[in-house]
Amino acid sequence: MSDRLPVSEYESVDVLLRVGASPLRIQAQMPRDPMSLPDLLPLVQSLTDALVAADVREAEQMGRRVSCGPGCGACCRQLVPVSEIEVLYLQDLLNGLSSSHRARIEQRIGRARSRLSNAGLLDELRTASHLDSREARRSLGYRYFRLGIPCPFLEEESCSIHPQRPLACREYLVTSPPATCAELERGEAQTLELPRRPSAILYRFGDGIGASPPRWAPLTLFLERSRDCEARIRQRTHAGPLFLERFLRKLANTAEKPTVSPDTRDP
Repeated sequence: MSDRLPVSEYESVDVLLRVGASPLRIQAQMPRDPMSLPDLLPLVQSLTDALVAADVREAEQMGRRVSCGPGCGACCRQLVPVSEIEVLYLQDLLNGLSSSHRARIEQRIGRARSRLSNAGLLDELRTASHLDSREARRSLGYRYFRLGIPCPFLEEESCSIHPQRPLACREYLVTSPPATCAELERGEAQTLELPRRPSAILYRFGDGIGASPPRWAPLTLFLERSRDCEARIRQRTHAGPLFLERFLRKLANTAEKPTVSPDTRDP
């Protein structure tokens, strides 16, 4: 028996959004029933992938090509911020892995916390989302990078959860030689700049409507942050179409309502 809901239980939307130089059309189909925020995250991941792909096409037209690839894991030692929604999503992902895979990741998280504690960075990282200054955040990021702590999901210099990776990872693409990524503070790595970063918007969506202060956690600390997010975020549900509209409105950075129209076609 199929566990797919009847078509009548889904609502389709057709979105035309202008972010950057070109309009971007996004079609989505989602259940009408309210969903938890972690369950809505794949929609935002797909939206981010579409925006990044459009940016890559524009860059290629100007002669710039992305140099990222399997085995190039220098950026996986950077301070990766994840939203509270992603914190819970990663927790669910971890719980669904095999016991041996989960144990390896938990061991890496434990080693990372020990190194951060010994370096005097652990408490500072726990409150990093409150840093208002870009310079302060960059300084913290450089100090983190100098420790060379790999992402707990990094295996053989490649992401072991690539299809489910955080938005910040999806947005980070380099067009300079890969070697420049290992010397971050020299400033030679050239990255694609998105007109809008969905990851930064998602930091404010712990309330489901985008009105909360920005809250994020370093990826290496997602397990300890998940305990704080569980009761506050997990139990609340939100209508998918309304969540999408609110997110797109923030993404477009305009008071105008994005063009969202009903569409009975499959996405």
